[in-house]
Amino acid sequence: MEISVINATHAAIDAIRSNGNELMRKAKRLKQTIDEEQLTLAAMELQYKQLQLSVDNLLKTLPENEMRGALLELPIEETELRACVQRTLKASNLLYVSQLANIPDSELLKIPNFGRRCLSEVKQVVFNYNLSKEK
Repeated sequence: MEISVINATHAAIDAIRSNGNELMRKAKRLKQTIDEEQLTLAAMELQYKQLQLSVDNLLKTLPENEMRGALLELPIEETELRACVQRTLKASNLLYVSQLANIPDSELLKIPNFGRRCLSEVKQVVFNYNLSKEK
């Protein structure tokens, strides 16, 4: 009887070791996957920073009046305005940032479905591009 208990104990210990080894292998694979994802994310962040530096350097080389002209010709769909604000502006035939920079706030507020929140977004976009509409 003692031999069967000892054999059962050894079998249980072997099963635990086997399961432990399998768990360790799974943990190592998971860690490797996480490490690979972290490396990918770090590489993407580095590419983004390099692209941002390239854009910053390009903007520094452009004469200010050229840059201002390019920004004024920027279509509103290329700004960070919400889609619903863009649709409302397009419905009123306001298609470019230059139009937003030159139209009085009171005129914008007369547009149907265009309220203070929309006005605040427009002012922020125009301000971010240094085209006036003081904050």
